[in-house]
Amino acid sequence: MKNKLKLAITSIILQFVLSILMRRFPYFAPGPGSMLSMLHTLCILGLLPFFISLYKSEAFAVLLHGDTTASVKKQDENWLKHLLIRLSLFMFICLVLFLISALERGAGGAYLMAYGMAYTLGIAALLLIIETFVLFSRKCNYKASANIFLIIVAVWSLLEMM
Repeated sequence: MKNKLKLAITSIILQFVLSILMRRFPYFAPGPGSMLSMLHTLCILGLLPFFISLYKSEAFAVLLHGDTTASVKKQDENWLKHLLIRLSLFMFICLVLFLISALERGAGGAYLMAYGMAYTLGIAALLLIIETFVLFSRKCNYKASANIFLIIVAVWSLLEMM
């Protein structure tokens, strides 16, 4: 299983590199019979042994057809509350920044609002990354996944602000 996993990871990485090369240098892949397109197809087929052995394994069958609710830890059941607390905290900070900027006249309030939100998103993303590692080590996968979603939203929002 380990060798098949290594083959699958190598196939995914090679497929990613090939797709970047084909987009960046389209003249290297002139037609469907070229070497790069054949290698791209072989990368897709390199994933099959791993997924077939995963499907045939007993642990995956128990996970797929068995009772999965027993495997969720008690701490991890309230992931929605975890997500809502972090979203409401961010909204509260934005509301405070907005109220402070509304009291000021001129461009200073707008700069305060923009920079305050940017700093809030950046600091929140860093703290969420640290908390995600802690949650994964405690086996709270749902909460960690909620943090990953919040990190993606925060980084996307920061990039859109630039």
